[in-house]
Amino acid sequence: MVNDLSGEKLTESNIVALPLAGGPDDCLNSVAEAVCEQLSERPAADASAFVHAFYAALPPENLAATGDKTLTAMALAQWHFVQERAAGVLKLRVYNPTKEIDGWQSRHTVVAMLNDDMPFIIDSTAAYLAAQQLTIHRLIHPVLGIARDDAGMLTQLNSASVKGGADLESCVLIEIDRCASESALMELERGLIDVLGDVRAVVTGWKGMLAQLADTAALLQHKPPPGVPADEIDEAVAFLNWMSKNHFTLLGYREYDIANVAEGDFRYQVSPDSGIGVLRDPAVRPLGAWSDKLPPEALEFYASPNLLMITKSAKRSRVHRSVAMDSVGVKIYDAAGRVCGERRFLGLFTSTAYSRSVNHIPVLRRKVSHVLEQSKFTAGGHNQKALEHVLESLPRDELFQISVQDLLALSLGVIIAETMQQTRFFARRDPFERFVSCLVYVSRDRYNTDLRKRVEKVLAAAFAGTCQSYAAEVGDSSLARLHFFIETTPGNIPDYDPAAIEERIAETARSWRDQLNTEIGEQFDRERQ
Repeated sequence: MVNDLSGEKLTESNIVALPLAGGPDDCLNSVAEAVCEQLSERPAADASAFVHAFYAALPPENLAATGDKTLTAMALAQWHFVQERAAGVLKLRVYNPTKEIDGWQSRHTVVAMLNDDMPFIIDSTAAYLAAQQLTIHRLIHPVLGIARDDAGMLTQLNSASVKGGADLESCVLIEIDRCASESALMELERGLIDVLGDVRAVVTGWKGMLAQLADTAALLQHKPPPGVPADEIDEAVAFLNWMSKNHFTLLGYREYDIANVAEGDFRYQVSPDSGIGVLRDPAVRPLGAWSDKLPPEALEFYASPNLLMITKSAKRSRVHRSVAMDSVGVKIYDAAGRVCGERRFLGLFTSTAYSRSVNHIPVLRRKVSHVLEQSKFTAGGHNQKALEHVLESLPRDELFQISVQDLLALSLGVIIAETMQQTRFFARRDPFERFVSCLVYVSRDRYNTDLRKRVEKVLAAAFAGTCQSYAAEVGDSSLARLHFFIETTPGNIPDYDPAAIEERIAETARSWRDQLNTEIGEQFDRERQ
C-alpha cells in the first residue's frame, strides 16, 4: 500500500474498476449505448467504459432520479472534456450548462476538473466551496487510466491500474449552488485555480519537505548547538522524527536568515529560493506581517535555549482542511553558538496527534512531566490524578504552544474551577500578537449558543479583535469548556485585566436564579445595617 503525505491512501479514490463481471445495470447500459450512438471518432468500447467508470460510484436512486437523457448528456459533455489535456496542467471549467451549448441543463452551476490524480483534490475543493457558502448537490469523481499522445490528446482509456502507458487522471464533475453572473463564475474559477495550484505545489514538494525535516533532525543531533541542554536537543530531534511518521501533514517549508543586531534584538529575512509547497512564494507571510522589530514574546524565544517554536499560522490552509495551519520553527546556530537562522515547517497535525496520550508525544510528554514535577502533588494521589486528567483533556493545540509555567498555572486553575464549579477565564497571547487564545469554563447546565455568542462579544471587546474560531466541549464535567481564538492586530492589543474579563463573563453567564439570590443577599445585608 502506498501512503500519502498524511498517512492515508495516496489516491483520494480507490482504483476505479471498469465494468465488473456480470455487467452493469440496465440504466448504465442504456446510457452507454446512447453515448456511443452520438460518437463516431472513437471506438465504442472506450466511450462505454468511460460511462460505466464515470457513474460507478453514483447511488442507484440518484441514477434513477436523474434520468437517462440527462445522464447521457452529462457523460457526453464530460467525455468531450477529457479528450485533451496538457501534461501536468489542471483543466478546469466552471459553467451553467445549457442544452444549446452543452446538450443538457441544470439549475446548478457545474465545476468540471481534469487533473493528475493526487491527494487532497476533493477535500480541498470541497473546503473552498464551503468557504464560499456554496452547497455541493452532486459530486462525481472517477480516477481514470488515460494514455495521451504528445499533443495531450486521449489515445486510450484503460482501467485505472496504469496499463499500457496510461497515467491516472482525476476526473471531477461537481454541481453546486447556481452562480448567476459571469463575474461570479470567473471569480470561482480563479479561486479554484489558486487552491489546486497549492495542492500541486504541496504534492510535488512533499519529498523535498520530508527531506528537509530529516536533515534538520540530523543537524541538531550530529552538530548540537553549544549551550543548549542535551535533553532539549534530544526532545526536539524526537519531535521532528515523530512529525515525519505521518503525524504532521507537510504543506510548506522555508528558511530564514537571522541576525542579532543588538542585545536581544533579532532581525530576520527569507532565505532566497528556500520555499517549498505553500511557502514557495517569498511574499507569503505565514505568521503575519509586522515591523522589523519583533514582539517581546518572539524575542524571548530567539534569546532562549528553546529550539522549537510551535504556533498557529496567520493563514488558513487551502489544502486538505480549511483551518489555521500549524507552524513549527526550528532555530539554527552557527559555529560560535549564535542563532543564525530558522527552518519553518508549515502544515497540519494529523488526527493521531490529537487522539494519542500526551505521554506518547515528544515535547508534550516533557511538558507534562515538568508540570507534574513542579506541582509537588503526591504520586498516585487524588490531586495528581486530577492534574493528569486535565493535562490529557486540554485542547491539544494549547499544549503544543503553551509554556511549562503557563501550563502549570492553567491546569491548577482548571482543577479549582471544576472543584468549586466556578466560571473561569484563561488567556494566552500569541508570541506574534496575531491572536489571543481564550479558555472559558462555565456551568454545563447554563451553556447554550446564546451564552457562547455573549461570551464571544465580551472577549472581542476586551482584545479589540474578532473571533477567528471557537470550539465547545460539553462532557461529563459539571463545567462546559469554550475555546476561542480572538484575532488581534499586532502591536495593538489593549491592556487587559484577566480578573475583570472573568467577572464580565461570570455576569453574562449568571442565571435569573443567581441574580435573585444576589439580590436577596444584598437586601439581607442592608437590613442588618
